[in-house]
Amino acid sequence: MFCLMDVSGSMDQQAKDMAKRFSLLLHLFLKQHYQKTEIVFIRHHTIAKEVDEQEFFYSRETDGTVVSSALRMMDDIVRSRYSPEQWNVYAAQASDGDNCNDDSPLCGELLRDAILPAVQ
Repeated sequence: MFCLMDVSGSMDQQAKDMAKRFSLLLHLFLKQHYQKTEIVFIRHHTIAKEVDEQEFFYSRETDGTVVSSALRMMDDIVRSRYSPEQWNVYAAQASDGDNCNDDSPLCGELLRDAILPAVQ
């Protein structure tokens, strides 16, 4: 399971709190109901970073929004560690929907050509 969270400046405190709550509930549900689930945490603003659970929920960094950085990182991790032939790959992103205008076409391409073919 990939948990992606937008931590950009456009996310006000209420949106960040909602994103954290959603991700926390998803994390708790998965841990309680599935024994063999691996969770990859990715935070993103202008850059994406794979982080541990503690940093995912409690780090305070912020910047602009470039969603493709998180999608590209997810694709790289899937290709290197979670072959769709051997794993059921899922993803959830918490965001306010804001993105740098010139990044949206790249996001569409990454979703269409890499992410959607790999996930359940």
